[in-house]
Amino acid sequence: MSSSDSVSDAANGLDATDSDLEALVGRIAHQDLSALGDLYDRTSPQIWGWLLQRTGSHRAASEAMVNTYRDVWFQAHHRRPRTFDVTLWIAALAHEGLRSRNSV
Repeated sequence: MSSSDSVSDAANGLDATDSDLEALVGRIAHQDLSALGDLYDRTSPQIWGWLLQRTGSHRAASEAMVNTYRDVWFQAHHRRPRTFDVTLWIAALAHEGLRSRNSV
């Protein structure tokens, strides 16, 4: 399985519509902390499962979750709306975080 396939696995099965998630990212870009909480609530189960599968450790997955949603907070204003699925973007941030952690 390629990394792009595995990243897209984390984006499957969401209840929220992409436009709902796009709106949340837009609010996060304007420093709306409650929007980050809402985005976390809607996307974290899939991201958590993917991270836990990749790391094999609750501790490592928890650390990666914190880092991933911190990256969402800091990178939301750089994201171009509707370039690709929001959950896929978050999964890509998680994947990049794991790659960075493993290269140290």
